[in-house]
Amino acid sequence: MEYQINGIDGVYEEEKLALAVLQDYCSKNECTFNELKEIFPDEVQGDKDYIKQKIGSNTGVFDTLAEAKDREDYFALLDPITIKDATIVVSTCWGERNLPLFIEKAEAVGYSISLVALEESTDTKHYTYIKTS
Repeated sequence: MEYQINGIDGVYEEEKLALAVLQDYCSKNECTFNELKEIFPDEVQGDKDYIKQKIGSNTGVFDTLAEAKDREDYFALLDPITIKDATIVVSTCWGERNLPLFIEKAEAVGYSISLVALEESTDTKHYTYIKTS
């Protein structure tokens, strides 16, 4: 699935949506690591038991770059965000079970996020079946 964020150019896949929101939020608001954790707490990422079962631990919405380096498969390490007192990276572990919680929180702080409608193709294919004996 792909999403659009009102006011932010682009279309984002599930694993990049949180990154886009946090990049935008942090560029417009000065905040510390702890202040940002209050706005986007780890619980926003969803069912901790489910996430632990899938990847071994709850990543949280974001973590410091230093803490996340050993969990590079779960964070957007190439897209760090610098805030007042830390450099953070955003989790890429998003899907149908936890993304709705993040979207709800993002919308609570002013973002409008919508699912991108898939365009129906006007290309129709005709197949000819040949019966062989």
